[in-house]
Amino acid sequence: MLATGVSTPDADLLKQLGPWSTADAAGYQSEYLAGFDSPRYDVDADAGFASARQVMASVIQDDCRADIGGDEQRVDHLSTTDHDVLFRLLLLPLWIATYIAGGKTFDVFVNANTGEVIGERPYSAVKIIAAVITALAAITVTVLLYNANAR
Repeated sequence: MLATGVSTPDADLLKQLGPWSTADAAGYQSEYLAGFDSPRYDVDADAGFASARQVMASVIQDDCRADIGGDEQRVDHLSTTDHDVLFRLLLLPLWIATYIAGGKTFDVFVNANTGEVIGERPYSAVKIIAAVITALAAITVTVLLYNANAR
């Protein structure tokens, strides 16, 4: 179970970039970060564990409901215990790019493990208007040709 160790980027954003594979995780080497900015963790282990527990509680409840089956379930009590809890810090391969366009700042995030990309981008009003006009023109021509052939 992975829990975010940094407050930025936002945990929901990191979740969107998942899944994060840890199967090939290797020991830390300072060369991995040579020449790159990298944030230090700022979420302590207790807060990370609390966050992970919330996610796990939701998954456990969903699994219990799925095991019960049927259209509607009533779970009056659900009790879980934790065993062999461990905390490890992992550096996940996340590329972050920030750029400015039209005086606004846009952020892009890339999961370097899967290639998943999410972020913000500027929209060009000119291109949007041109696309709408082109679509309307194409529809108009199609209707006119259809009506001309129908006669």
